[in-house]
Amino acid sequence: MRTMPVLGTGSQRSIWRIVLVCIVASQLLAFVAMVAMSSRSEVGSGRYSPVGYAFSGPLVGYLDAGATVGGQVQTVPRNADRKSDIVSTAATTTIATVPATATFATVRATATVTTAPATTNVDANRRIALANEEQVILNEKEFGPAGPNDIVVVVQVHQRLRELVLFLDGLSKARDSQTILLVVSMDYVSPELDAVVRNITFCKVLPIYFPMSIQLHPNEFPGTDPRDCKPSMKRRDAQKSGCQNAAHPDTYGHYREAAITATKHHWWWKCAFVFDKVRVLAGHTGFKLFVEEDHFLAPDFIHVLRLMDQENTKNGHGVDFFSLGRQRAKTGRKGQERFVAISNGAFDWFEYGNWKSTVYNMGFAFKRPVWDSLKECSEAFCKLDDYNWDWTLHHISVQCRKKPFIVIAPLAPRVYHFGMCGVHFQMKNCDPAVALDEYTRFLDTNKAGLFPPAVAGMRGVPRTTKKVQPFGGWGDPRDVNLCMSFSNKS
Repeated sequence: MRTMPVLGTGSQRSIWRIVLVCIVASQLLAFVAMVAMSSRSEVGSGRYSPVGYAFSGPLVGYLDAGATVGGQVQTVPRNADRKSDIVSTAATTTIATVPATATFATVRATATVTTAPATTNVDANRRIALANEEQVILNEKEFGPAGPNDIVVVVQVHQRLRELVLFLDGLSKARDSQTILLVVSMDYVSPELDAVVRNITFCKVLPIYFPMSIQLHPNEFPGTDPRDCKPSMKRRDAQKSGCQNAAHPDTYGHYREAAITATKHHWWWKCAFVFDKVRVLAGHTGFKLFVEEDHFLAPDFIHVLRLMDQENTKNGHGVDFFSLGRQRAKTGRKGQERFVAISNGAFDWFEYGNWKSTVYNMGFAFKRPVWDSLKECSEAFCKLDDYNWDWTLHHISVQCRKKPFIVIAPLAPRVYHFGMCGVHFQMKNCDPAVALDEYTRFLDTNKAGLFPPAVAGMRGVPRTTKKVQPFGGWGDPRDVNLCMSFSNKS
């Protein structure tokens, strides 16, 4: 018969008693805290639950959540329900905890993931191809199928989780957000982003994956092939070195950089896929609104889109692009004064005229006839030596089409670009919440002007037809050919 070992006598027994009491007490506290955390079905005041403690259930299709108090939440992928599951069942993922009281504004840097590589690029490409073919609509049972005139919001996502969470926070609080179909177009695959997307509960969601991303092709085109010329090489040196694209520098003598070309490829592919490949949208005649992960939409953006559509139909403005607002004005002022300078307090006034990429390049919507006209200019889009998709659209507007694109937009912007750092800009403080605070204060101060009942007035904008000077970065014929393949133009 086995007996308990003797722990010692006197002071030794007292020490062990204290240790045992502490262990039991800590376990009880951990259990109570875990129950309290798991009882919460939502995080903060929003209707969307970000990564962290407050899972309302298993992550749909991918992960089952376990929990510990403090430290980290350990999650292990469960068996795949569909062939297209992107996260490999062989991977173990660690998701940093988010406090149960967190809102979107407090998540920011706390939600991070580390994961061991578990799939080959071949396997990942296969999974992505299957996902794009299956086109599973999340939450369709709850909200019903997309109607022919419902607004489709298409958000282009890279790997900025903080920005994506803030974007979703704003979208979830918009009036009638439950009526939209949200298409999340990703060029980066991770359990972290996948968990965020699959915890969206306020609307229908279609995740799609850019198949020609750098992540999936890191050592070959469209990534960086080791046989490629270095971007800063002189042409003479490139020819001597024998690098494979020595004959194809851009207008300014630079060779291709994969990271620079990626965004334009993704933007063109995304448009083609949403308009021409998504089966549930085959008969869709309404708006596709194109935004990015660092854009914030005002609570009345759906209402404003409908209002602009009615104005265009009623008065025959011939609008192509329906923009939710200008980029911020360079007034030299700070804070809300920037937006006041734009809107002059007139939330029910709008402007229209020639579309200009540097002014109306965020949060703009268009319908199928405009996409058809864009496809007719595929060659102009794909062959222009410019890595910017928006500047390339401006080129199409003034040099390919018979007449320039016409835009309508509210004077008081219903979209805000809060991403402070990216391809073009780097700042000391890149916290997106700091920048977003400027716009949310503007909306709060002027909330009485939201949801205008009608268009009070229209003003024209200069009808410029100035040709663009390309910025380069797009001189490699491989980029041209790949771009052309997305819109099925030879």
